[in-house]
Amino acid sequence: MALDGKTVRGAATVTQPAPHLFAFFTHQTQETLFQTRVRDKTDEIPVAQAGARLLPWQGRVCTADALHTQTAFVAAIRAQDGDVLLTVKEYQPALVAAVAALFADPLTCSQEAQTLDFQLGRREWCQITVSSELAPYLATCLAWPDIAQAARLTRRVTTKGGMREETVYLLTTLMSHQADPARLLELIRGHWRIENGLHYVRDVTFGEDRSRVRSGQAPQIWAAVRNVVITRIHRTGSSDIAASLRAFAFHPARALALLLE
Repeated sequence: MALDGKTVRGAATVTQPAPHLFAFFTHQTQETLFQTRVRDKTDEIPVAQAGARLLPWQGRVCTADALHTQTAFVAAIRAQDGDVLLTVKEYQPALVAAVAALFADPLTCSQEAQTLDFQLGRREWCQITVSSELAPYLATCLAWPDIAQAARLTRRVTTKGGMREETVYLLTTLMSHQADPARLLELIRGHWRIENGLHYVRDVTFGEDRSRVRSGQAPQIWAAVRNVVITRIHRTGSSDIAASLRAFAFHPARALALLLE
């Protein structure tokens, strides 16, 4: 399940900023299970921790960006027998330094996996290196007792405009027998479905950022309605939201029946 936020830009006014919404979104079925509004992105941290306690996590993995790499968030998921895969960035210098040092050591015992994708003139190569050797240090010295593995992800993207490369560090509570490097790459790819399967669809297919609805809670309510429609269409087995909407436009009775199921 991916956790990420989206700002409804078209709902900004002279007196109030655009509302920021964040949601928990399933990787495989692409359904929004929880969404709420926060004042800004930094307010996601306590609200996400509270929201995580409302969802069923047993047997599930939560993927999230570095904003939510917090011990309290991990504890909320682990308390319900769930797991996490989280990014580590520079504003957590002790964690970044520890993981970077781990993979800079040539004696570190690790495993690797790679993927290579081509899509619409875009070539993306990813390599992940994973080790469990840092877990004792994280638990005893940095107060991260639930972390089982650390990872280094190198991503190289080549397009007509050139090539860019980035390195990202990650932590997960999944042990090596639960998630090998290939599985972790799969989870990382799954996380971005919230961008392509929810945020992009609401913006492009539903025109959310062009909407001039601004009053009170109306932007949040309409975002929730769009989430419901997207979820209901995915449950029919369709992955093409735009085509499904066109079909329902010609058969409104089918659309109503689907919403009332």
